[in-house]
Amino acid sequence: MNIFRKITNYFFHAHFFAFSVFATLFTFFFFAGGFVVANGQTLAPSDSHIVNLYADGQTSYVPTRATTVGEFLQKAGVTLSTADKVEPSPSTPISQDNFNVQVFRAQPYTVTDGEMTVSIMSPETSLSLIAQKAGFKLNEADAITMSTPKNFVNQNILGSIVTIKRATAVNVILYGSAPVIYRTQAETVSDFMKEKGVKIVPGATISPSLSSLISANMLISVSRPGDSIVTEFQDVPFSVQTIPDPSKFVGSKNIITPGIVGKAQVIYSVKTVNGVISRTKISEVVSTQPVPQVEQVGTQLPVVTSQSVIDWMQQVGISPGDYYYVDFIINHEAGWNGVTKWNRGGSGAYGICQALPGGKMVSAGSDWATNPVTQLRWCNNYAISKYGSWASAYNFWTINRWW
Repeated sequence: MNIFRKITNYFFHAHFFAFSVFATLFTFFFFAGGFVVANGQTLAPSDSHIVNLYADGQTSYVPTRATTVGEFLQKAGVTLSTADKVEPSPSTPISQDNFNVQVFRAQPYTVTDGEMTVSIMSPETSLSLIAQKAGFKLNEADAITMSTPKNFVNQNILGSIVTIKRATAVNVILYGSAPVIYRTQAETVSDFMKEKGVKIVPGATISPSLSSLISANMLISVSRPGDSIVTEFQDVPFSVQTIPDPSKFVGSKNIITPGIVGKAQVIYSVKTVNGVISRTKISEVVSTQPVPQVEQVGTQLPVVTSQSVIDWMQQVGISPGDYYYVDFIINHEAGWNGVTKWNRGGSGAYGICQALPGGKMVSAGSDWATNPVTQLRWCNNYAISKYGSWASAYNFWTINRWW
């Protein structure tokens, strides 16, 4: 025992510096290991994701262990005001790589409607949404414009100026129909006729004159003596406006503002000749404008994970940006394992993309009946030659369920 003590004392005094370094390193790694354990668990690949952050005019690619958008922004040091908008919402889980987070900063606006003025902070870019956020209800044909104040101090105006110009309501009788209320930005009766597309048939009388100025609730009449008139109100379909959402996968859709069908006043002149009734459309005017439907659609392409499938697409020369479209169509036709699969309905379609007839794939190689790469080469040529791109082929397939 005495010999062991002497050896230990000798080593400690002779190698004091080396011993100190060893002790320091041992202590560091011991406590570092304990820190990792105390804070949860060993980091596995699934615990971390790459987030694409769009904020303040910059794009950043940030690795994170955060589980929600709100937690990620907090850890990334992104400070939000109460008026800022985050897409997707802060409570959205982060569950994949290439997850997109967008921060829209609120900007100051001064909204004016006649003599009423409201100053707000809003992250919206749509003028109608800004006006609605300021508490103004918009009517059909109201016009909204945005401008920059010439002198912020003298005008005592905060931010950009959003101006609402209200449409004027007028009563219109077309060829003996019941009065219908229209809203217009026109200055004169002539401008109103052009704005609404009112057709003036030969022999028609217009009251008041075309040069008359538009005033609130005035009566405008277009008539033609001797006409037998039938009036119908027909639906006017709404259009669809799409907003790309890079945080959602392709195929996902969220309706932000539902569309509203409009109404058109259609007027027919009815005649009876030898007992046969015929009618001719003499006017069609949209009395209620349709409201476009606003949809948020996903633009993120899911990642193809099968290495064998990726290898086949690389051999054919398909762009990585098209991998998802190719994978989608193949999986909805015969599948990647469907190299020798015939169409069950007996159509003669064959192979991974169900070429019809299957024998046409010989143009891509003599082994077309058994080689998935040869079949994929033919599929690629088919998609490009017929649709122009795999993306267009994908769009056609999702609408028609075939290609």
